[in-house]
Amino acid sequence: ILTAEIYKNQKMLDESIIIYKKIIKIDPDYSKAFFVLGVLYYYNNEFDNAVKTLEALLNKDPDNFMAMDYLGLIYTEKKDYDKAKEYLEKALDIKPDSDTVYFKLGLVSEIKEKTEEAEENYKKALDINPYNIAARERLAQIYLKQKTVGKAIKEIEALTTQNPEDIDMQIKLGILYLSEKQYEKALEKFRHSLKTRDDNTTILYYLSLTLEEMNRLDEAATEL
Repeated sequence: ILTAEIYKNQKMLDESIIIYKKIIKIDPDYSKAFFVLGVLYYYNNEFDNAVKTLEALLNKDPDNFMAMDYLGLIYTEKKDYDKAKEYLEKALDIKPDSDTVYFKLGLVSEIKEKTEEAEENYKKALDINPYNIAARERLAQIYLKQKTVGKAIKEIEALTTQNPEDIDMQIKLGILYLSEKQYEKALEKFRHSLKTRDDNTTILYYLSLTLEEMNRLDEAATEL
């Protein structure tokens, strides 16, 4: 086990896989070895071997949450979305408070163009963990595609509150404020962004547009 872990930590996946296969031969009931081997196969892009190993683990330990979670991820990458959904839903039966599983279900639903289902899964992920940034970003993207800008703004406001140093998100929020004619808020976001990126012409351009809409034409001309 120590040898396999050293190989794994050194990113020597093939060598680690060989050792873990030996461990399983020595102790076929060692569930953790099956799981680690399955994950190693996954990171080594041996998806079929990963599936075979993790499904073998579930035959021994039917309630193994991590195995179900990884199988959901692997089947998603294999583009077998029905199978991915099946395993992710089984994982939720074991651990219904997993925001990451709801997020993965949201991705599967989105890929299958089931937008309402995806939205519901992302919302459930955020109910469990309001700091799941990936789920909030995907939810905001759904609202932007649906042109429900007000809902998108709400999600992106939460993202900028949680991560105020994300200037790209600040700019995006400023553009949405501008599109909704919330000029003072847009102005504040663009001014804030310029403190970090004072030579960014895109910010200056949107700042000038905002000032023009506010009829502050001299200031708009200066920014241009």
